[in-house]
Amino acid sequence: MSVWDSYFESPKANRDHVNGNTKNKNIQSLQNGYEEEDQDYLTLFAVGEMLEIGIYLQRKKRLYSLETRRTKHELPVNVISHKQFITYVTKVNLFSDVFINLNNCNEKEYFPCILFKNHFAWIDKDQKEGIYRYFSMEKDGLCRSFSLLDLINIAYPDLTSIELIRVRLIDLLGCDYEENAWDIEQKARQKNNNEFIENSMKEWKVRFPSIYKLTKSYMNILVEMMKNEQIHPPLLKHSYKNMYVVYISTRHLNELIGTDASTISKVINLFSSIGLIHKIPPHDKDFPLELLKIGMNIRASTIEKVEMQKRESKTINKKEGEINCRLITFYTIPKYTDELLTYVEEKARKLLLAKVTNIKKINEKNIAKAFGKVFAKTVFFDHKEITRVVFKRVEITNLKQEITDSDDQDIDEEIPF
Repeated sequence: MSVWDSYFESPKANRDHVNGNTKNKNIQSLQNGYEEEDQDYLTLFAVGEMLEIGIYLQRKKRLYSLETRRTKHELPVNVISHKQFITYVTKVNLFSDVFINLNNCNEKEYFPCILFKNHFAWIDKDQKEGIYRYFSMEKDGLCRSFSLLDLINIAYPDLTSIELIRVRLIDLLGCDYEENAWDIEQKARQKNNNEFIENSMKEWKVRFPSIYKLTKSYMNILVEMMKNEQIHPPLLKHSYKNMYVVYISTRHLNELIGTDASTISKVINLFSSIGLIHKIPPHDKDFPLELLKIGMNIRASTIEKVEMQKRESKTINKKEGEINCRLITFYTIPKYTDELLTYVEEKARKLLLAKVTNIKKINEKNIAKAFGKVFAKTVFFDHKEITRVVFKRVEITNLKQEITDSDDQDIDEEIPF
């Protein structure tokens, strides 16, 4: 099935609301170009795979039936996130705004289908979810419905993800909203950083010798962290101080590059100490609660695994078990500019002056010696304190959610505090 929510629809549910007196003379029928023996579309119609339908129309040279155009559509002011944008564009009739061949097709009126031979079509809001759909069916046959996003996917078979479809629709509608602008900014930062790192070994040796000396053997770790950041589309709700939050485990980095986890941890602390990455304190009140809950779930799963290992083996290191059960650390990666790297170079120089000349010397004591105890705590977290604060915040939030759920259900129950 499509990644969107198209599904087989009972024709009666929507046909009862449709006006059969269509102004046919104002609608260009595109079915004249269909070949008489062209019946293999029926399989695609039944299965409903948007990509396959698009490739099929492309092969039959009929993608012109879904010719799009750019317009200037003003979004409501309350549309600020990707989710709100998707909800809006599927619950407003924008088919005629986007598709030239649907320009004269009135809502709830029949017209010749622009996709399939011997089909008629209409545009209406489905009775189940309130989503506007393009309905297509053969007389007394199956009915198939397509949302606006489905038709975009069919019109552009090269769009292989929801994100790409959304971006294309934003371009066609000539609109923008907060999360999309933030998304573009994050991707521009990622592209900028890739270019900086590609040139790092060539330029840093001369321009930033202290950074070069401390990091030259470990840039592959930073590269993998940057790749990990770019795998998933950034979400504004997962941002911290307007920066996209990322997480990658030392175990995963070990599997990718072969460096042992202990060395990777020290390298990450080095990068954090000089400012190439930022560790996020999860006990900060502004840290996204949803990510905290994800971190807590990962920690609970890890504790369960460690407990099982303890039962099965008497040789497990107690200290190692405690470390593995800490709350995971999240990061942000700043935009690398000449100004930032000048700052990073100065911090790297101070580390070298404090005789922190290699990765083995990266520890809380030496970082405190170079930059002070307060700064050292931003790199080497007090995990017991963090866990206590995070537990309290999550528990309070869960309690509030339980109260809200109870209120929604009109349960008159005394609150136990």
